[in-house]
Parts: sequence; C-alpha cells; structure tokens
Amino acid sequence: PSPPLDEVHLRRLLADDYPGQHPQDVWLSADGGAGLAQAGDLALFAYRLGDGYVTRDLPWSALARAHRDAGRVIVEFSGPAGGEARFDWPADTVWPPPIAAQSR
Repeated sequence: PSPPLDEVHLRRLLADDYPGQHPQDVWLSADGGAGLAQAGDLALFAYRLGDGYVTRDLPWSALARAHRDAGRVIVEFSGPAGGEARFDWPADTVWPPPIAAQSR
C-alpha cells in the first residue's frame, strides 16, 4: 500500500495532474488517506485507491453536497472517472473548510 499523504506528497500529486493550478490552502484527512486543496474556484483531491492515489476535481461550491457520516466526509465524483474520497473529519468541524478571503 501507499504511504499516508502529507502536504508535500499531496502538492506533488496535484502539480503532476493539474499543472496549471496553484493550490493556496490544503487539508489532509486525519488518517492520511486523502487530501484536499483549494485552487481558485476548484477543489482538487487526491485519495487512496488500491495501492496508489488518484486525483479528481470539483467546483469548490460542490463540496457543500458532501455526505457526512460518523466523523467522515464522503465526496462523490460523477463522470467516467467517478469514485469517492473519504476524509476522517471531526464531526464538530465545519465542512467545507473555510478558505482565506484572498484565495477567492
């Protein structure tokens, strides 16, 4: 299996798959199985799938539709790539995470 994500690994994965984007803010799942970055109006994700990580993107505004369940946030992706990212995210913490005003 792949090692847990840290900020350096997350940024490297996203830079490889989204070379034109420059994430401002990043968040990591408590278990290291997923990461989220905000780049302009996009939410960029990397999450564990099998023995590696895959990346996906959504409009930041779509994060509000994520499902919360027992300390986890589940973000589903549509389209041919599909899949879902699962974040260990404390139930008492705001989702989606707030972004800095200068990032918007």
